Amino acid sequence: MDPIYELSNDLERVKMEENEDRISNLPISLIEDILSSLPAKYAVSTSVLSTKWKYLWTSITNLDFDDHDTRMRMRHHETSFINFVNRVLMRNVLDLQKFSLRCTRNYDDVSHLHAWISTALSRNVRELHIFYHMKANNGLPRELYTCTSLVFLELSGGIVVNFPTLGCLPSLKILHIYSIQFVDDDSIYRLFSSCPLLEELFITSNGWKYYISVFNISAPALKKLRYKHFSVGMYRAHKLVLNTPNLQDLEYTDNVAEDYPVNTLHALVNADINLNTTHNYVPGRSVEVLVAEFLQAISEVQCPGLFGDSMKIFQSCSVTLPKFEHLTHSELAVSHGVEWKFVLDFLESLPQLECLDIFWVKHYLSGLIHSMESCHA
Repeated sequence: MDPIYELSNDLERVKMEENEDRISNLPISLIEDILSSLPAKYAVSTSVLSTKWKYLWTSITNLDFDDHDTRMRMRHHETSFINFVNRVLMRNVLDLQKFSLRCTRNYDDVSHLHAWISTALSRNVRELHIFYHMKANNGLPRELYTCTSLVFLELSGGIVVNFPTLGCLPSLKILHIYSIQFVDDDSIYRLFSSCPLLEELFITSNGWKYYISVFNISAPALKKLRYKHFSVGMYRAHKLVLNTPNLQDLEYTDNVAEDYPVNTLHALVNADINLNTTHNYVPGRSVEVLVAEFLQAISEVQCPGLFGDSMKIFQSCSVTLPKFEHLTHSELAVSHGVEWKFVLDFLESLPQLECLDIFWVKHYLSGLIHSMESCHA
């Protein structure tokens, strides 16, 4: 055969391969997985690629809506966004694995938002992420509080939670809440106690708009808790109640609470404690007693970290430090005003210590080294 003819055929074959639509030749199930990983607006836009792609997006099980994506480019953005979400939810009628809704605008009518969340709940959604950023106080559809399919729930922004008496989230295992508000103490207690399978809880707050006197976390199955409360303006002290017998990982950031009615956390393995004194106000009971009770509650931890003003507070209280008999690793942040002698006294309460990381310790280092050499002598 003519070599030139063969070369011509080879070049033609290479050209055809370069122009081949390889993505469209992938299995439909794989294409649907790819589309499910995209924000909704990009997944829907693939419908213009070809006849084959026209309705593929209606089979995706992850829906991600974010009105921030196009708000600066669309003149009538609010109406366009509402119409877009309505159209997608009308075409997609399958059960949902994940539904994300991020609304950064102050919508005049929040009924659309509630209707979208309700639609996702009716599709047996397992993972729900909701972010509101609005001036008015906005709650959530009541059916959310009785959803049996939810496994992962994330709430952020200007959301007000008023958990009903008969609410129950029987399947929920992961709950993340950021900058939301609770209407009262009872709503906090009802939420956490109505999640029998809850294993992971993240709470971040810049202050409670409504008066909260007792923050009660009653969750028997809880294994991981991250509680970060950053006070803005006048600090209102509150009690922190932990009824979490299976808690293994604790990250706690706050001013010293008004009270710590906490039983010893026998299952605790890791604890990062960041206590602060800014705007601190503790009526009724002395800080010394509160700190002593808190230290006793975490005394069985294996790997603690003490940050912020924690060491300074412990020193100022002059409390008798409990023995941390199970502790083998620790991280300490030694802030200005903490005497190295107190650091050494603290180390003596750690008889099983094997590894220690200390931060901000330039003027304590020589004394610490001398003490540690004495311990090994």
